[in-house]
Amino acid sequence: MKKMEYKGYQGTIDYSTEDQCYYGRIADIRDLINYESENDTDLEHAFRSAVDDYLALCQKRGEKPDTPDRNNPADPEYKKVLFVCQKTTVPENNTLQKNQTHVACNN
Repeated sequence: MKKMEYKGYQGTIDYSTEDQCYYGRIADIRDLINYESENDTDLEHAFRSAVDDYLALCQKRGEKPDTPDRNNPADPEYKKVLFVCQKTTVPENNTLQKNQTHVACNN
């Protein structure tokens, strides 16, 4: 997947054939920040504006903006699987659980 980068944030690039527009979101942060554009040329401007607006809003509220953590993506399902992979010890006699843990941690 292609990504754009600005001020340390990465933005995704997607296209909706149904809506006939480009769209994306700021990746690897907990906050959900989306942007869209009618063409790919303006998408980067929309992404940069979204980052600037996000940082300005955080400053106005006196909050620390979420910073990207590419080693620990923000996707909650990924975090659950990662937690299971890091913490799970499966007894030798539990083949089903061992196989499920292997599949979850290797996909």
